[in-house]
Amino acid sequence: MKRFFDNWRLITMGGVVLGSFIVSSYLYKDFRGFREYEVPGSVELAVQKGWGIQKTAHELAQLGIVSSPTWFVLLGVVRDSILFQAGYYRFEKGMRVDAILDRLRRGDVAKGKLVIAEGLTLREVADHLKKKDLLEAAMAVADPGLPARLGLEAHSLEGFLFPNTYYYRIKDPKDDIILRMVTQGKKVLDQEWMTRPPGYTLSIYETLIIASMIEKETGNAAERPHVSGVFHNRLRRKMKLQSDPTVVYGIPNFMGSLTRAQLLAPTPYNTYTIPGLPPTPICNPGRASIHAALHPEESEDLYFVSRGDGTHIFSRNLSEHNKNVVRFQHPGGR
Repeated sequence: MKRFFDNWRLITMGGVVLGSFIVSSYLYKDFRGFREYEVPGSVELAVQKGWGIQKTAHELAQLGIVSSPTWFVLLGVVRDSILFQAGYYRFEKGMRVDAILDRLRRGDVAKGKLVIAEGLTLREVADHLKKKDLLEAAMAVADPGLPARLGLEAHSLEGFLFPNTYYYRIKDPKDDIILRMVTQGKKVLDQEWMTRPPGYTLSIYETLIIASMIEKETGNAAERPHVSGVFHNRLRRKMKLQSDPTVVYGIPNFMGSLTRAQLLAPTPYNTYTIPGLPPTPICNPGRASIHAALHPEESEDLYFVSRGDGTHIFSRNLSEHNKNVVRFQHPGGR
């Protein structure tokens, strides 16, 4: 009897070992196959809050991201990767299943990156959004009713789309990006407005207009307060601002160099022909230009002309300025 039980124990143990070998071999083959399994293109999946690994595995299989939800669940258990964060995920072609599990566990949701450079106009921002396939956002930019809905006392979003790098989830409503730009723009403008010096006479919107002109006039950070000072000096003296970028802004589909005829053509934005500020900002300025608009450099300068190297030379009177124009051969210089 004892020999019978000993033999049975050996048979049982052998069966367990053999079974484990078979299962392990099968699982190893399947796991190896998983890691080599390629996703058919870029696929997105919205993992909802409360989904367990089985539900997630089923949805992944439905999209063709994994070949077997059963073995996906088993591998998740083996790797201790069974808790996933909700959100939209993107899985690229050729992605291994262990990488898929890691992405879900980390909550590495699909994101896009949008860079809005300083000085872009509203139209240029819209074109950039279209290139990024953010068509809803591009349409929102052109919506004439959006400024009022966002609480802006302006007829256009020009000037309020703050230059910055924005990240967004692929499936988020794309017009949310515009809301974030405007919110950030208002926040920065309000912060800078609190630093204005005593006796500052312009409104906050007029400040934004001047900031946009400064942004377009110079890319040299050190010059911005000086350019601002020229504009403020001219406004105090009731002189026309004579800013080339405002003329350009008022010409639809402008290309090439400004002509004398264009400098004399009456448009709402031609500061060679109209007194004071243009009716709206002419681009979306960054913080530095807004700060410069609020803190103009004190000087007696009324003119500046480009040196052709990204900087400008400033002068106090027209005679001096004309000499600089001739010297640097800059037609239309101030």
